[in-house]
Amino acid sequence: MDAIEKVCGINLQAESLVKDFMLAGDFIHSISYGQVVEEKDVVWKTETLPPDKPGSPPVILLRVEMQAKVIPIVEKPDPDFTVDLKLNRTVFQSNDEAILKVKTTKDSYLTVLNLAANDSVYVLFPNKFQNDNFIKADHSIEIPSKVDRDSGLHIRVVNLPGHKRDTEIVKVIATKQKIHLGNEFNTSSGFGLMGTPKVAVTKLARWLSEIPISERAEGTVMYEIHSGE
Repeated sequence: MDAIEKVCGINLQAESLVKDFMLAGDFIHSISYGQVVEEKDVVWKTETLPPDKPGSPPVILLRVEMQAKVIPIVEKPDPDFTVDLKLNRTVFQSNDEAILKVKTTKDSYLTVLNLAANDSVYVLFPNKFQNDNFIKADHSIEIPSKVDRDSGLHIRVVNLPGHKRDTEIVKVIATKQKIHLGNEFNTSSGFGLMGTPKVAVTKLARWLSEIPISERAEGTVMYEIHSGE
């Protein structure tokens, strides 16, 4: 993966995305990918680390340096594969409910991210209650669905403490292939936490680096939250 990143480059903008109430850059501008066609081990090293706790054995790490031949694969986006993303409003009062409506032009799998004003990225969909993220072409879905909302699952937006206005972003990534988001997220609240935008970009880059650009599409909506005070 590191070899592919160095040769092909991952063209990402991980700067502050919510700044002065304007979108400072694309969350995922593009992710290049390539294929390792040849590799050769150069150096093998072992490193001994102290034990995690008294009485435990030491931790032995094995590090391998290798030479890899990588062929960049050039792809263009599929012009017929697009995402339509809408919110029930673009200006909210603090504690209002947000409802997303998503439609894609091709059968795909959705990953919905929230770039929050607290400099964290959350996975809104799929979530603890909605594991199936497949969507049929030209079929509009709501997130959360009406059934889930009636069952008590809601997405509510709030201002940061002491703030009268905040700006946040919802990002949808649709892929023709199903991608596994991993199990490292804290989903105690029902939605996954990816960490800061920089951390999230790194994770997404690794997940999407094997999926050609022609196999994915994106949609973005920015919204404001106003304090009622």
